[in-house]
Amino acid sequence: MAEKKIMYRQRARKVFGEEKYVVGFVPRSTVSLHEIAQRISRDVTVSLGEIEAYLEEVMSQTKFSIAEGTAVNMGDLGTFYLKTHCKFVENEDDVTASNIDRLNVGFRPSPSLRKAMRNGKLERYQPAKASTSKKGGKE
Repeated sequence: MAEKKIMYRQRARKVFGEEKYVVGFVPRSTVSLHEIAQRISRDVTVSLGEIEAYLEEVMSQTKFSIAEGTAVNMGDLGTFYLKTHCKFVENEDDVTASNIDRLNVGFRPSPSLRKAMRNGKLERYQPAKASTSKKGGKE
């Protein structure tokens, strides 16, 4: 079986009003929770339904914990945590919750996941000829 490569393309971004290009990754597909549960069920003696219920509960508890401001360490996967996007202020005393524009979820991969990603093989994405999108990967 041929080794799957990680697909990438260039993406245009405005940086201080000037257009620049960066690498954007192109997902091959999306895997659902059900598909992951099916993969797990091939290797263990637990039923598919029990695996799906367990994974749903893991996700539920992860969301609940992050919403409370608790970081969630998922072992060799990494850590999910709450992060903020906020306005800068001049004085320390001016830092308040009203400075927060939005909350988001951050993810910090584990050292073992980072190491695994270093071994990834990259290949430039070549869209179908019919595509006329500026984001399609043309040189």
